[in-house]
Amino acid sequence: MNDVLEVMDSAVNVEFKEFTYFKEEDVELATFKIIEPSAEDWNKRARKQNIKMYIEINKRIPKDYQEVLTWIYSSEKEENHLAGNEMALFNL
Repeated sequence: MNDVLEVMDSAVNVEFKEFTYFKEEDVELATFKIIEPSAEDWNKRARKQNIKMYIEINKRIPKDYQEVLTWIYSSEKEENHLAGNEMALFNL
């Protein structure tokens, strides 16, 4: 049981809740709570990913984040543009 707790301790967005007894299986299992990232967290991740994609595509560091946003929004109508394309995150 401690092995599971050790593995889950290093997991992100997961918090140990309690041990729960399951009568049907006659076993006690650790239960966990999934912690949703805040909107601020998601925004930080998006900003980091946007900058990363900008550098990868344009081969240079942007002057500021506004330059990255301008690049994203100016390319918004291009169907397969990598900025904002979910598949770009998977490094296919």
